[in-house]
Amino acid sequence: MFSVSWKGKRPLAFHHSRDKDGYEVDVVVQRGSRYVGIEVKAANSVHEGDFRGIKRSRELLGSQFHAGIVLYDGEHVLPFGDQLLAVPLSALWARKSKSAGKREPVTHQRASVRRVESNASATGG
Repeated sequence: MFSVSWKGKRPLAFHHSRDKDGYEVDVVVQRGSRYVGIEVKAANSVHEGDFRGIKRSRELLGSQFHAGIVLYDGEHVLPFGDQLLAVPLSALWARKSKSAGKREPVTHQRASVRRVESNASATGG
């Protein structure tokens, strides 16, 4: 698990989750008691089954589940139901300029990162 914090913000913790039944989420981001599940797919299309582990996490976490995202090699943000989105990987590096409507690089604030040892997964599995 890794923990990242920005000055004045609650820290983020990053986990990987896999339970005994094979439900897996590549990255689980935790801020306080809220969780976001992220799957990364090397495909240019997304299918309902790509959300399998994220949906399981949503069931287990209940109101603590904030969102589920599948990052994929496509071009469009696609809704997949309540709190679930497919998002192009390219969205991580570009954003739309408010003034010109053009895509520009995303700038990042300086963050501190520390490794935290943990044997527990975010979903208790």
